[in-house]
Amino acid sequence: MLDNVRPTVIGIIGMVRTRTRQSYGYYDEVLQGVIAGAGAYDADVHVFRDNSWLWSETDAPYQGGICDGLILFSTACLPEVFTVVGASRLPVVSVGENVIASGMSSVDIDNYGASKAAVDHLIKLGHKRIGILTGRLLGIGWARLRFAGYVDAFAQAGLPLDESLIADIVGIDFDGGYESTCQLLAQGDPPTAIVGLNDDIAMAAITRVTELGLRVPQDVSIIGFDDVLRAERSTPPLTTMRQPTQAIGAKAVDTLMKHIANRHLDAQQVTVPGEIMVRASTGPPPAALKAKPAKAA
Repeated sequence: MLDNVRPTVIGIIGMVRTRTRQSYGYYDEVLQGVIAGAGAYDADVHVFRDNSWLWSETDAPYQGGICDGLILFSTACLPEVFTVVGASRLPVVSVGENVIASGMSSVDIDNYGASKAAVDHLIKLGHKRIGILTGRLLGIGWARLRFAGYVDAFAQAGLPLDESLIADIVGIDFDGGYESTCQLLAQGDPPTAIVGLNDDIAMAAITRVTELGLRVPQDVSIIGFDDVLRAERSTPPLTTMRQPTQAIGAKAVDTLMKHIANRHLDAQQVTVPGEIMVRASTGPPPAALKAKPAKAA
C-alpha cells in the first residue's frame, strides 16, 4: 500500500463485556475472525466502547470519514442502535441476526441447517422419540430457525412430529432448560433423546436426567448447540453443534468490503455452516442397546 493512501477502517459496534461464553466470549471469537479477515484486505479495525449506542445520529464517533463501514454485533445492541447506525449512510453488516428488513446484510451460523444436522445425527443413531427444548415462542429469529430444522429433519426422515415431545422454554438459560426438561420427562412415554436450544439448556437436561436415576447416553441422549467452553468438560462431555465464530467474523469482513466497493449492492443474508462435535452424551437408544447381541466369551 502507498504511504499516502489511507487504509480502509472497519468500525465494530456492540461488543459485550461479560464473563459468559454466549455473549462476550462469542463476540471475542468473532472479533478475532474480523481482525484476521481485515488483515487480508490490509484494513484497520476500530472497536467502539460498550456504551457507544448512546450517541446521537449527528455526533456518532464513526462519522466524519473516520470509518468506511461498520460491523454491528446485532444481538448485543438495543433496538435504537439500528436506527442510529442506519442513519449513518455507511455500509453496515450485521453479525448474529438476520436484519435485512433494516436494509443491512447479515452474517450468521446456518441455524436451520445446523439444527437439522443435530437431529439427523440422533435419527441415524436410531432415535425416533426425540424431544426438543425450544424457544420457538420467544420471537427470536435464530430460535425459530433451530426449531424449523428440528421439524424438517423429522419430515425428511418420514417420522411423525409428536407435540408432546416439544417443550417451550421460558428463559434461554440453565434454569429454563431444567424446568422444560422436568416437563418433558414427566410424561408417560418420555423421549430417548433431547435436543437443547443451546448448551446451557442441554447441560440442564443432563442434570435433570441424572437426578431421575437415568444415564446419559444409555437411557437418554442429549445434544446441545454452540460448543461453549464448558460443553467438553460436562459429565458426560456434551455432543453439540459448534458455532464457526472466526469464520463468521471473516465472512462479515468479506461482505462489508463488497458493500464498501459497491454502495448499490442489495442486502443479503450470508450463513456459515456449523460443525457437529460428537462426544459422549449421544448414543443409540435403549432398545437398540438391549437388542445388541452379547459378545462371545
